[in-house]
Amino acid sequence: MKTTWNLEWDYKWWEKNYKQSPFIQDEWNQTLTTKINQISAQINMVSHFGGADTIKINSSLLPLFESLTYLTKTDNGEMFLSNKYKVIIDNKLNKDRIYVYLSNIPDTVVIEGKNIFIFKKNSLVSKYKDMVKKDSSLQLNVVSQRKLQGKIIVKNFICEKGLEEKSNEKNKNKSFFSKMIDLFKMKIF
Repeated sequence: MKTTWNLEWDYKWWEKNYKQSPFIQDEWNQTLTTKINQISAQINMVSHFGGADTIKINSSLLPLFESLTYLTKTDNGEMFLSNKYKVIIDNKLNKDRIYVYLSNIPDTVVIEGKNIFIFKKNSLVSKYKDMVKKDSSLQLNVVSQRKLQGKIIVKNFICEKGLEEKSNEKNKNKSFFSKMIDLFKMKIF
């Protein structure tokens, strides 16, 4: 799958770079959401329709996603990250790839100053090409679905035991800050 934005995220980065790190793995995993948000912001800047709304992953990355603080599952089994990204499992994808994209691009034209942006509809292109020929100061930008998706390559993640087993241990090792977040989620305070 070709993508416009390509980022990397290293599962073990904090261990390699901070020997005396205050992080634990569960806290470091939350930085993956930041990478996803970075791609979403780029999509928003290009599309003018908001950021990404969908994430596709191989099931081998599911334990990693289940460790993310803001992953929720609905009663019918759908998963959402931060209540804005629908998470879809697709085992045809590489095991180390996360695809972030805007799934529903409306057939539309956006004109900003001298720039004309056409989304999705190829039939609209010929009409606006004629317009650009008549006025050379205009610029035509055809935005395809491919241009509105990004990829994150996850490095150094091998789920040997499975994060689900480690998640039982993580409560023992949680920092004070992480424990407070959990308490707020449970509405104890």
